Amino acid sequence: TKKPLTIDGDLSDWQLDSLVPNPFFFHVNFGREKVDYLWKNRNDCDGTMYTRWDDNYLYFAFKIKKNWFYNDGEFSGVWRYDCMHISLYPSGLKKGDNIELVSYRDHVAIDKHGKAIIDRAQGPYPIPAGGYWPKGSRVAIKKIPGQGYIFELAYSRNAIKPLKLSKGEKFRLALNFLFSKPKISNSFVGIGWFFGNSNVDGAADLHGEIK
Repeated sequence: TKKPLTIDGDLSDWQLDSLVPNPFFFHVNFGREKVDYLWKNRNDCDGTMYTRWDDNYLYFAFKIKKNWFYNDGEFSGVWRYDCMHISLYPSGLKKGDNIELVSYRDHVAIDKHGKAIIDRAQGPYPIPAGGYWPKGSRVAIKKIPGQGYIFELAYSRNAIKPLKLSKGEKFRLALNFLFSKPKISNSFVGIGWFFGNSNVDGAADLHGEIK
């Protein structure tokens, strides 16, 4: 993008019509006897991801369709509610490559106080106990009653190093929007998207190749 994007939950400055939408395409269901990866319908939840970049930030936008909200927890405790789980490996990776870095793992959600947060739970550099907010990064999450969420996220260069924000640079990405349904204990349901492999931490030989 030629101009920095405003992180306010309004995507009008994204020029979405000029971008390729990336729909979430698989369903995850943990905590039951049967783990169902087949997405039979999109009534409970659906999602689309967009991305842009400039000299200082890597941007993500997520449009999540969901007709009810479930926000709770603080810091890393937000993960089990309406939460975007982001795994970003800050380098290219193809079949036969060794994993050289630990991926970044973030929880992005509205906490029980109504605040939009980024909780970094893992990274290639030392992580303080309890996680931390990636330096220089910004987030806005807008609730649209009866429709869902708009997530708008800007990662600073320092938050995703050694990835360089320049043409031709590559990274691996895996996403889950995970939510646990109220009154259903030990059940975590969500939708997911990944580029190349389902977990950026490894098994590239099992999940295809990016040339």
